[in-house]
Amino acid sequence: MKTKFLLFTLSLLFISFGCKKINIEKELRIDIGTQFQNDFVTIKLDNNVVFSDSVSTNSILGFSKTLIFDYPVGKYEISVSVNGIEKVDKFRHKKDRFIYISFDKVSSEINILYPAEKYLY
Repeated sequence: MKTKFLLFTLSLLFISFGCKKINIEKELRIDIGTQFQNDFVTIKLDNNVVFSDSVSTNSILGFSKTLIFDYPVGKYEISVSVNGIEKVDKFRHKKDRFIYISFDKVSSEINILYPAEKYLY
């Protein structure tokens, strides 16, 4: 009986840790990439604004801006708004996480990608 209680208690602890952000900070890098030209971009993580400004893609380098944060490990919701068009996605930040955002002006589509390695410019 004690063993079952101990296993039950441990499983509850592991479940609660899996659902919360752990205070282990890892690099979270967001690259605002291609096809931006004086577009107003707002990026939110869990409804907190982390970036809000007008951006343009550098035609030589092929990207607009790189944002680097130290964020606790855990699950997040990212919201990207470009000129009032919004896309929301959920992701898990468990190691160094790289996020690449691009915008297709023709279709007004925002793409949020999670590459395995960071882009080198």
